[in-house]
Amino acid sequence: MEKSFKYFVFALLGLLLYSCASIGRPTGGVQDMLAPVFVKSNPAPEAKNVTGNKVEIEFDELVQLKDQQDKVVISPVQKEPATVKAQGRKIVIEFKDTLLDNTTYSIDFADAIQDVNEGNPIEGFSYAFSTGDMIDSLQISGILLDSRTLEPQQKMLVGVHMNLDDTAFYKVPLLRISRTNGYGQFTIRNLKAGKYNLFAINDVDRDNKFANPTEDIAFYGVPIEPSATSEMKPDSIFTAEHRLDTVIIAPHTHYLPNDILLSMFNENRKSQYLVKDERPDSNKFYLEFAAPADTLPQIKLLDYEPEKKDWYKINRSMTNDTITYWITDRAMLKMDTVKVEAKFMRSDTLQNLVQGTDTLLFKLKKSKAIKKKKNKEKEDSLPKIEFIKYAITTGNTQEVNAPIRFKFEIPLDSINQEGLHLYIKKDSLWEKTADAILLNRDNDYNLHNYNIEYAWEPGASYKLLIDSLAITDIYGLFNKPIESEITVKQLEEYSDLFFTINVRDSAFVELLGSDDKVQRTAPILNGTAEFQYLNPGTYYARLVIDRNGNGKYDTGNYEKKIQPEDVYYYPKKLSLKKNWEVTENWDINAMPVDKQKLEVIKKNKPTAKKWEDKTKKKKKDNGEDEDEVEENSFGTNQFQDSKNPFSNQR
Repeated sequence: MEKSFKYFVFALLGLLLYSCASIGRPTGGVQDMLAPVFVKSNPAPEAKNVTGNKVEIEFDELVQLKDQQDKVVISPVQKEPATVKAQGRKIVIEFKDTLLDNTTYSIDFADAIQDVNEGNPIEGFSYAFSTGDMIDSLQISGILLDSRTLEPQQKMLVGVHMNLDDTAFYKVPLLRISRTNGYGQFTIRNLKAGKYNLFAINDVDRDNKFANPTEDIAFYGVPIEPSATSEMKPDSIFTAEHRLDTVIIAPHTHYLPNDILLSMFNENRKSQYLVKDERPDSNKFYLEFAAPADTLPQIKLLDYEPEKKDWYKINRSMTNDTITYWITDRAMLKMDTVKVEAKFMRSDTLQNLVQGTDTLLFKLKKSKAIKKKKNKEKEDSLPKIEFIKYAITTGNTQEVNAPIRFKFEIPLDSINQEGLHLYIKKDSLWEKTADAILLNRDNDYNLHNYNIEYAWEPGASYKLLIDSLAITDIYGLFNKPIESEITVKQLEEYSDLFFTINVRDSAFVELLGSDDKVQRTAPILNGTAEFQYLNPGTYYARLVIDRNGNGKYDTGNYEKKIQPEDVYYYPKKLSLKKNWEVTENWDINAMPVDKQKLEVIKKNKPTAKKWEDKTKKKKKDNGEDEDEVEENSFGTNQFQDSKNPFSNQR
């Protein structure tokens, strides 16, 4: 018996020692994916006849505020901002302004309130109380998209005026405000009955009005009158373990309108001023302006009289915001400093364009001395001949529908077109074709870019010969003989894409790359847009309703009550292969505008929660495809369902 007991003790000790020696990885608990839950507040939600200046909102766990400056808004707008801070499980708001009598106050937090551990936000949390014996409860909802790209506009200020005067947006802070969430959605709550004008603004100066004409804005255009309807609907009650407990029939309130679409734009009224003036080389000086201009600066030399009146050549951008002056006066090339009087348009304190005059000193930057090489070879007695520097940017493979493109380092002075020769290979022999012509491709505002246009034969080989001295630049340098052979692509290497579209108005389609940048543009003629000779690959498409028929997208103007031109995205990816001809039917109204742009090319997306990031990383590590984020259908709120379909305001 005693021996058996000893064996038992030894076995027990061995088991304990083994357990202590075994080092295992501790297992974590269940991933916290739940947002904090509201417990109580002082004053209570929707309390009336409130007199104090302090609000405390309590939750079931420790909370923090994220980006509160960009997310938390209080209506009516406060002259002196209230203090909003997190304290343990509470959010505390202290008002600095005296509360107005008989007024409903609302505090919209968007998703600023998060738990401390995982950063799970409470989506669309709001709180309201009244200083009178009634509380305003109407609300309007919608979505704010960039007018050009249909990107959701996040953290933008959206607000209303009961003052329906057009100038109120310029002069008076918005009456009641909200901010857009990660999907561009907004809800303006606690409105009283009446008519409102609706606006959105990227409120850079935080004055709650459109006093700065450089800010992005949106306006609805017609007054809105909010309303509410009620109906009895099934409602589910869950246990603390999130299991279905009871289904009851309860009243649900629908607040209308809940499907407003706002298009945000910029009037392109940027402040105009001189950003940079410098002389990088002896033969040129450079001006850069902050905004496009309709006219060029007027310049006059000071302290020097040039031999010729036209002592420079201008190379500029299409919008005149960057200008390079190439100096052609020989004596000026040797000057260390060039003094110029420049007259140009610039913005005054009221953002009006007025002519100003500046005296500019262009000092030549001294180049670093070149170290002499050891055992330097004897220099040639003959001067080195310099030739025009250029590049053929199209390479040796020629697109069927593209020109041969040249880029010259220095602007050209003259071209002897008879010195250009183009040959095509026929049965191993080169045959002369029609004469090639080298022309400026940018309407003479860019003096560096030139093209040779030609109706290329698919699959053929061509040879371009340019005689020496055929091209001369502004300093008298000429070209040495140029010879270049190119091979044109076969038609089988291309794809053709055709859209049949339910649009008869003046409009055009832009073919986009994966970066959402325009690759090609085609007009809509008789309901069809054609894209031929496309290289195989992945494309996307955007349509612009060209109201004025100028062939380009035009922005809006609030003063003239002009909305930006309407834009639609084709809601499918276009994967094109060699020798394909694809025809797509496009109904621009078949899908809500806010759902048309595909997630893969969308840049503005809601911030992912920590557990979502971990899930995505796990999928990526396992080689799984990421599912696209399914957006919430906008226009709904905490008291309504999603049965109301999106109403296309366009």
